[in-house]
Formats: sequence, C-alpha cells, structure tokens
Amino acid sequence: MSDTAGVQHMTDLTVLRETSRPKNRPHFNFGPWLTVGPPLFYLVVFFVVPQFYFLLYSFWTEENYSIVQVFTLDNYIQVLQNQLFREVLLRSVWVGLTSAVLCVLVSYPVAYALAFRFRRAKGLAGCGKTCH
Repeated sequence: MSDTAGVQHMTDLTVLRETSRPKNRPHFNFGPWLTVGPPLFYLVVFFVVPQFYFLLYSFWTEENYSIVQVFTLDNYIQVLQNQLFREVLLRSVWVGLTSAVLCVLVSYPVAYALAFRFRRAKGLAGCGKTCH
C-alpha cells in the first residue's frame, strides 16, 4: 500500500464524516446544563415551588379549620389594619436595612484593604503568582 492510498483513505473518511451530519442541524452543548441543572432543579423544587404555594395560600381564607380556595385580599387588609402587625413589619424592615447598610460599610473597606494593601497575604488566597 502506498502513501497516496493512505491519504486517499483519510480524505474519504473526512468526506464521509462531514456528509454524515446535516449542515443545518444545530449542535447542542449539554455541558452547561449538566453543571447548572442539578442546583437549578434543587432551587426550583425546594425554594420557588414552596414560595409560590405560600403566595397562593396568602390569598385564600380559613373557615372551620379548613382552607377556602377563593381569591381574596382580606388577609392583607387585616394585616395592614392591625397596629401590631404594622409595627412588627416596619421594625423588621428597619432591622434588615440597618444590618445591610452596616455590612456594606464594614465589608467594603476590609475588602479594599485585603485586595490592595496587604500584598503579603495574596498567597493565602490560593491564586499564587497569577494575582497582581
């Protein structure tokens, strides 16, 4: 068998490989879905679906220890009219906003110092010589 026969055989395989798949058929990459899929599934099943049911149940009422599946805003009206609920809701929002602002005020200077001031600690981050 000569060299030209081997080259001819290789080109025949290349032509066969190129013609075996239609050119207009899109190629779908499953890699990102295999990476993101399980956590996304977990998030939807254990967070989004229960939150949806909480929201749905908030528009229904209760009579004689059973749920009445009729859409109503009575629960929200009752919460907003009750002084205790309003105070607790406002206090919760205040605590959440205050803690968020304090975390930002403390964390940004610390992050800046770690990133630009402490050069010696860069090896501790695990990035080695690639850090600037």
